[in-house]
Amino acid sequence: VPEFVGPLYPQQPNAVRAVVNFFGPADLTLYEETPGIEQTALRPLFGGEPATRHARYVQASPVAHVSGSSPPFLHQHGTADII
Repeated sequence: VPEFVGPLYPQQPNAVRAVVNFFGPADLTLYEETPGIEQTALRPLFGGEPATRHARYVQASPVAHVSGSSPPFLHQHGTADII
């Protein structure tokens, strides 16, 4: 996603080769009904609630950027993880 490419290491390729997600969120739109996470973390980050900033929640969700040509993903979650 071009908006997320920074100038810090321009000589390095920015293509992702693999992803390991250790209990991190994959779809931020699913947390609209999780008050503790949504109110304290997501609203300040995206400048509003999901109903008014839905496109930002989608754009920041890793699941929105996955396709058949994406690199391999490993997602790990525990049975008590809320994210």
